Amino acid sequence: LTRCRPVEVDQLSDAAVRSGLQATARAGGRAFAPDALSLAVTASAGYPFMLQLVGWHAWEQQLDGQPIRRESVVAALPRADHDLRRAVLMPIARPLSAMDQKYLRAMAEDQGPSNTGDIADRLGRSSQYAGVYRDRLIELGLIQSTGHGVVDFAIPGLRALYRSPVD
Repeated sequence: LTRCRPVEVDQLSDAAVRSGLQATARAGGRAFAPDALSLAVTASAGYPFMLQLVGWHAWEQQLDGQPIRRESVVAALPRADHDLRRAVLMPIARPLSAMDQKYLRAMAEDQGPSNTGDIADRLGRSSQYAGVYRDRLIELGLIQSTGHGVVDFAIPGLRALYRSPVD
């Protein structure tokens, strides 16, 4: 697999997530209650794998054949987060260098997008030094530029992972 050409999968729009969840449920003879669908769309954060996880676990919570209710989505979210952490986030985090991880922890201090100057200050390094790790993490697809001198996490759950200790 390491020799295979990687396929870039872009973030999905809310409309695409909504459509994917509805179509998949409909194909299985089910539907989402409107409030449950809205929560599932928000929780998926446009990340295709999270869409699958939220949809699957919500389906499994509601096996009575009725429309998938909000309570089923709420119950599905911790399971989806756990699966995302185990299958995606931890395998990404383990091989990163110590400085890559420090950069991500410095970003995780912010509630939203991070100013790259603030990250360099938190690291106690120059902007050029921190920029090397910024570029590396962008290349790896873990963070993305959201404006001049501003970066944000590219994968849902990665901020939360770096707010807690990384094993």
